[in-house]
Amino acid sequence: GFVVRGDGKDARLVRRWSELVRDKESEEAADAAVKWAAVKSPERAIEKLVRCYDGKVSRLLDVCRQSILFESSLLLADGLQAIVMDPDVEVLAAHNRLHVDYEANRISLGYRDVKLNMRLTTQASRRLGLDYHVFEVASLSLAFRG
Repeated sequence: GFVVRGDGKDARLVRRWSELVRDKESEEAADAAVKWAAVKSPERAIEKLVRCYDGKVSRLLDVCRQSILFESSLLLADGLQAIVMDPDVEVLAAHNRLHVDYEANRISLGYRDVKLNMRLTTQASRRLGLDYHVFEVASLSLAFRG
């Protein structure tokens, strides 16, 4: 994962989670500062399958998901670039709801983000049989909050 911060002078900093947490104590402190998303409930998954995907289970890709909040649009762009360039991640699809042509007010009540569907390609993910598991990361800029 990534942690993204600005220092108030519009400096940009995107660092890998593993760089920030070198020992158990720092990992626990960093972990406590993150609000981890829950896995989508079975009820919500079934609702989405019926409403959006005509019952096609293979299209439900956000059972496991997480959001990353960025302090600025520049940090969001840096964060997306870091994710795409990460050798341990394979990005399968990108949904850009920040694009100027996206009709946010009509489609999503003004909500904007960039969602990436991806999977991990690490030795650990292969060993656990998770290397084909698709998950979703939504990237949001605090500059767009209401």
